[in-house]
Formats: sequence, C-alpha cells, structure tokens
Amino acid sequence: MNHSQVVPSSLSMLFLAVVLTGYQTQNALAQDGSHQVVISRTLPRSLTRRASGLRHKSGLQTAGVLYSGTSCCMQTGQLPAVLTASEDQNKESFQAAAPVNTDDVTASNNDLGETMEGSMAIRGLSNLPARVERETARRIEELVRLLPSADIAAMPRPDPVRSALAIALGKDCPTTGGLWVSGDVTKAMDLLRWIAGDHGSELLYLDRSSRVGFRTELLASESGAEKLDPMQAALVIADYIFLHEGLLLLTQLTQGTERYLLHIGNSAPTMGEYVQVSSTMNLDLNFDSRINPRRPNGQKVQQERPPEGFDSLIAMNPATRWVSLRSKRIVPLESVALHELAEAHAKVALGLEYLPKEGRAGAHNIAIERESRFVSQRPLSGAELTTGWLKVFGAEEQ
Repeated sequence: MNHSQVVPSSLSMLFLAVVLTGYQTQNALAQDGSHQVVISRTLPRSLTRRASGLRHKSGLQTAGVLYSGTSCCMQTGQLPAVLTASEDQNKESFQAAAPVNTDDVTASNNDLGETMEGSMAIRGLSNLPARVERETARRIEELVRLLPSADIAAMPRPDPVRSALAIALGKDCPTTGGLWVSGDVTKAMDLLRWIAGDHGSELLYLDRSSRVGFRTELLASESGAEKLDPMQAALVIADYIFLHEGLLLLTQLTQGTERYLLHIGNSAPTMGEYVQVSSTMNLDLNFDSRINPRRPNGQKVQQERPPEGFDSLIAMNPATRWVSLRSKRIVPLESVALHELAEAHAKVALGLEYLPKEGRAGAHNIAIERESRFVSQRPLSGAELTTGWLKVFGAEEQ
C-alpha cells in the first residue's frame, strides 16, 4: 500500500468520525427529559430559506437546548409565539440566544440552530390533556363555589291554567278582548251558563262593566288536575276544555283578543243607531261578499256594524220562537244562542265569511259542526240542532 492510498483512507475515516460525532451531539442536544425534537431534513431549499425568515419569540428556556433565531425546543404545555419579520420590523433585530446549559457536549456544538431550520414535529406531550382537564375541573369547582345557592322549590313555575288556555286558543296572548252582555243581562247570563254546562253557575260571573268573567282557576279542580305536575296539569285541563264544546266556545269568547257583545232584546245598538230585532242579528266589521254584494266600495253601512269598540254583535229577541221543519220540534233559545255565538267567533276570530268561499268553510257550517259536537257530548241538555229550514214565529201565541 503506497502513501497516496493511505492518505485518502485516513481522511475518509476522519470525515466519517466527525459526522457520527455531530449526529450524536445533535441527538443529545435535542433531548429534554422524555421530550425529543425530531428534525426534518427533507424540506426543499426554497422552503428552508423561507423558514429562516421566521422569528420565534419565547421566554422558554430548557436545560440542554440551544436556541437559535428560527427555532426552539418547548417544555410540556408551552407553545412558541411565531412572528414574521414584517410583523416585528419596529423591534430590535432578533439575536440567537446563548446556551442555557454550558456542559461540554452542548457547548461544543453551536450550529444546532442552523440544523433545526425547516419543520419540527414535537412529541412527548401525552401529559398535556390530563393536566388541562385537571386544571379545568379545578377552576369549574371554584366558580361553582362562588355561585349563590338557589332554592328550586322557590323558583316561579308556569301556571298550568294559563298554559291550558294558550293550548285551547292556539296562542298565548293577553286577554285584551272578551264577552259583554246588554239588554236583559239576566237572561243573557242564563243562556251562557247553560252553554257552559253543569258548572256554569260557578265559572261565569258578571263584573261592573257588564263583562262576562271567567273563573279560570276553577278549571284545575273541575278537571281533577290540582295535584299534578304543572306540565301534566296543563295538558289535563286543556283536554277537559276540548271535551266540552260549550266550555271551549266560552273560553274562546272570553279569553281571546276579540270583543263580542251579546244583546237580548227586541232592539239592539249598532254603530249607527238602534235597530229592531225580529229574530236574530249577527253583525261584524268584515265585508261579506255573499251578504253585502252591492255595498259601495265594499263597505258596510253603519247599521250593519256592531257598536263602537266591539268586533261583533249577537242580538236575539227572546220572544221569538224557532221550529225545525225537519224534526217538527221547537228549537230552544239556548240552542240558537249557541249557534250564533259559534258563528260570530268563526267570522271574527277565523276571518270566515258566512257561506263557503274559495275552498274555505263558511262560518254558518262551522257553527253547525260545533252544535253537533255539543249535542253528542250532552245528549240530555235539551239542545236541538238548527240545521235545515226553521220556521220563525214572532210571538209564542203564533
């Protein structure tokens, strides 16, 4: 072996030893306890140059790790703040931090920052979720202790009766409307109590303004829902109302937003003047294309409208007698009142015309259907359906 061959071999061995030493040194520097920084060396040079333009700002210092201007090694639970050069151009230029640990192994390699350029994957943070979970739980416990204690039993609970009325009306609204009576108010109240049923004398009353009062608080005891949970009680009360057609009708008339006037007498007030009542009158503010087809500009005259402040007028002459030509029986005044009140509600609250139109039911037909339900629920009430032709007599002797 000549000298020319020995020299290259020696140089090769020396170069290999230097490379191995540098690799071991880098791995030693990149470790911090159980945490290791894995350095990627596969980035393109263009990306490496761009990565070198990033600045890592952090107060983190870990023994055995050398910080450079482009990267750092992190402790558990700490994240680096990354700023571009353009975002921090008004500050002093970033300088590579000096090694924290001055051991010979780490101090002998000052090029670690350059070898860490590129992308870094951080491993060994498996303890982070558990620490965060414990800290979060501790803070929640502290906040709970600071909250004032609340007495659940003292908290306001929904009124089951009002909830039931909202179900019956299809909406929860303040009782801005109602039902008033005039003329023979005693007769009017007798008719309404008959419609309400056996408990009508207790449920209905008349206040000083001649408005019909409705003791809704009695519905809970009447329906047997007094000792139930508020939600269950509301459903039981609502079901009780729906099973009594007369009670449902009076609920709709007295608890809604529309204003009705029931007048008993041979003459009744209108928006214009008093008019004679030979049988019944059922007036409202809506134009009816079947009943008022020739009115100018689609407007009713004053005598065809209810008195000022009301949406509907139901007037009845108590001396009139109605006879069903189909059954050959007298239709009592109570049945006529039930029909007229149901028809008024359909016209005012539902916006229906008297007769069917454009696929919508007529108010008269709706009233007949409600009469049928009433009779099926109370077969011993003496009610008579107003269907078919009725013969009207102005006086009982006729």
